[in-house]
Amino acid sequence: MPSGLGGLVRFPPRRVEVTIQDQTYGGFWRTLDPMNTLTRTSVRTLAAVGSLALLVPAGAEAAAPAASTVTIEADGTDLFGEVDSPRDRCEKNREVVVYKQIGSRGGGNDRRFASDTTDDDGDWNTGNTGTEGRFYAKVKKTDRCKADVSPTIRATR
Repeated sequence: MPSGLGGLVRFPPRRVEVTIQDQTYGGFWRTLDPMNTLTRTSVRTLAAVGSLALLVPAGAEAAAPAASTVTIEADGTDLFGEVDSPRDRCEKNREVVVYKQIGSRGGGNDRRFASDTTDDDGDWNTGNTGTEGRFYAKVKKTDRCKADVSPTIRATR
């Protein structure tokens, strides 16, 4: 068997052919090819896999997630905002969760208050909540989009 099938396939520097007299075929002389069927199949398989790797586009590896920015505004107690991103897919159909801030921000007491899904333009709206207070919005990360948290705003009647 040719050397080097464990790992990389290496071919000998020259091809060696052996001529023998084969008694099974009536004593005819024939030349034996040192590359047996198993070796040929292995080389063909490696060549096929290598050519398939060339078909994968260079940018098809894991693309870096795009930045996302979520905003929140209040008109009375109506909460609304938008998700903005350089990648359109990061604006559409993103779930925005609105939190009511209790005490200092990030203190662990904040309460999930409302949620909405962005439209094709990245806009979201909870409607009139009827609740005053301090609120902020969050969007979670996805495979291709980064997460973001808005600044805190105050909603008053």
